[in-house]
Amino acid sequence: MTNWHAGVKPMIKKTKSIADAEAKIEDLTTKIEEYTAASARKNTEIKNLKSEVAKNQEALDKATAIRENSLLRSTKKKKICWDPFQL
Repeated sequence: MTNWHAGVKPMIKKTKSIADAEAKIEDLTTKIEEYTAASARKNTEIKNLKSEVAKNQEALDKATAIRENSLLRSTKKKKICWDPFQL
């Protein structure tokens, strides 16, 4: 009987190891699916944010151009009004 018991213990250990490995594989597969979904969400967010940044940059460029043009006109008017040689 000792020979029978000696052969069963390693088999039980192998069976447990296989079950543990299968559980680990299942856990890792679930994590991969979760991370893949999270990655897709983040990529969509990045795409949307890049679009928003581009729109904001365009609006900023327009506002800057308007402000510079306004400042230039204002400066020219002041120069004309205060230039003694223009009179």
